Amino acid sequence: MSSSPPPRHVGRIVDAALGSGIRSCERATGGRMAETYLLGLDGDPARAVCKLGGPSVRTGDVVEPPVLRLVTATTDLPAPAVFASGTLRRERASEAAARDARPASDYWGLYEFRDGDPPTPFDALDADVRQGIVRETGAFLAQLHAAHQFERTGGLGRTDGNLQICEHAGLNAPDLARRLAERRSGADPVDRQPVLTHGDLFPGNLLVADGKITAVLDWGNAHVTTAGYALARAEMRFVDWFRFPSGERRALRTALRKGYRQYREIPADYERHASAYKLLWLLQSADRIRRHLQSKRGRRQLQRHVRSLLPDVVR
Repeated sequence: MSSSPPPRHVGRIVDAALGSGIRSCERATGGRMAETYLLGLDGDPARAVCKLGGPSVRTGDVVEPPVLRLVTATTDLPAPAVFASGTLRRERASEAAARDARPASDYWGLYEFRDGDPPTPFDALDADVRQGIVRETGAFLAQLHAAHQFERTGGLGRTDGNLQICEHAGLNAPDLARRLAERRSGADPVDRQPVLTHGDLFPGNLLVADGKITAVLDWGNAHVTTAGYALARAEMRFVDWFRFPSGERRALRTALRKGYRQYREIPADYERHASAYKLLWLLQSADRIRRHLQSKRGRRQLQRHVRSLLPDVVR
């Protein structure tokens, strides 16, 4: 990141929302979908994060501000608070046109700045530190799942500022995972119960200080899924994604599940379905790539996504 003068619209946002001026501005280069700035302010708070855009890959709507408001109001999870959010004003646009044709890039949010650094490269960390982070990640997922349960799976969108469950764009792997559990003999009801989950949980979306998670970032892809599918996805991104020795893989899986069990039971048939859930996630990821390649905007997003993964998978 490098310090530079803030874009004019970011200065207007901060002044209108917080009544502060901007002392310093760093453009975050690791983000995938949103234009993100780390700001030093001359008021209270002294620091903030401004994000522009960041549509959900599942619905195309910008849902991070209302999701974070929900999570921070109902849990004590390490999620950044939302200071303010809104849309950029466009001259010569009627209110109806603004509502009906508002591009995702017009949405903005001002968020709490949290100390810490991403635990990357993840496979270069001390093994005990890595296990501690994975255990905390499991506990985080369980608390989130226990706090928010729903009637059906789906992506998240907004109506009049309120969250609603929407149909997924492309392959709806969470729904397929739920049907799989229902068809294959006596799945525990906990796994059938749709739950809120982060949607993009991997080491690069964590901040860590002194070996402890201080923040879980980038909630723009939050959605409603099943507990088993979300847990399998976390195993993929924190364990299977890396070339750990078999003994450490077992230790990390144990740590993830131990953390989860602190707050919620793991679905009784999780072991039976975990591999299928992981395959479904890979298929959903491939389907998303296919859809991204069909538009210029999607190809740009895919390029940012690949760049954000390179520090974790290329040495």
